[in-house]
Amino acid sequence: MDTGKEKTLEAFEYYLAHQDDMIKLYDGKFVAIKGTKVLGVYDSQGDALRRTSKGHRPGTFIIQKATKTIRFTYLPQDAHAVRSLHDQVV
Repeated sequence: MDTGKEKTLEAFEYYLAHQDDMIKLYDGKFVAIKGTKVLGVYDSQGDALRRTSKGHRPGTFIIQKATKTIRFTYLPQDAHAVRSLHDQVV
């Protein structure tokens, strides 16, 4: 069974592998991804988090802005601490 951290890593790797397509389809939008599945696309990060959290446990998905700049946010399962790695170059 995958842990939340493994699921978020899988989602981030999925985003990176499909980044060009994500930008073409969703440029500037916030994409919620769990594993290898896009759960939704939203105008704001807050809306993406609120709406995706209604059906999926925090810590099991990521919210990624579809841009060339990478910003990965890991949301722990308890949702109390959010760590961001800003503007990483892959």
